[in-house]
Amino acid sequence: MKNLNTKIPQVGIFLVNKIDLNEAKKITTAQQAADVFKAIEDFNKTIDCYEQFYTIYLNQNSKILSVCCIGSGGETSCTVSIQKIAQGAILQNAQGIILSHNHPSGNLAPSDQDKKLTRQIVSAMELFNIKVLDHLIITSDNYYSFSNNGII
Repeated sequence: MKNLNTKIPQVGIFLVNKIDLNEAKKITTAQQAADVFKAIEDFNKTIDCYEQFYTIYLNQNSKILSVCCIGSGGETSCTVSIQKIAQGAILQNAQGIILSHNHPSGNLAPSDQDKKLTRQIVSAMELFNIKVLDHLIITSDNYYSFSNNGII
């Protein structure tokens, strides 16, 4: 019989800097979401330099639970982990998410790859009953909303 005192690793799950949901910002429009993303200092500082991909996690009342940088890359692309997006949503019991990435070129048009990735994320989140509410492409001057343009 093996020793039952063997140390077994455990996973701890906790949220750093949890906020009072009564004070949390509610997002109901693409403009509000764009404002949140543009308020992120690291995102805003490099918006014209290289691509970054962020996710806003929302509760059932569309209040912000958290914002997470999912990935950053070069001038024309960014590696995005769908697993990381899902993990963040599940750990926080998020009911909705809003995706965002920037186009340093200033071009707001979604690429075929942007559309494909969005479809993949929507499909993956459906497995967990988590709604992808929007995907924004942000430039220093403006934004493009997948939801407002009927893509989501």
